[in-house]
Amino acid sequence: MVVSDPSSVTCQVFEVKHSAEMCEAQCRHLLDEDKIAATEFRYGTITRKCVLYRGASIAASQKTKGIAYKNVEEYLAELWVK
Repeated sequence: MVVSDPSSVTCQVFEVKHSAEMCEAQCRHLLDEDKIAATEFRYGTITRKCVLYRGASIAASQKTKGIAYKNVEEYLAELWVK
């Protein structure tokens, strides 16, 4: 999933998973350099890479490779507040 902001020419990219466990395969698209380059070409600079899943939220700073894990219910609740 790509969420873009045309005014700042930036975007956030997400992988949506049904699992409650973390594993390297969950972020394979977020680590694919060709897909990242194509996304940035079309939507602008990527400011956030995140896996949305059913497990506990973990900040990107706590994970290697700069990919955050966000509980999908928490993510949707944050959208509602905005």
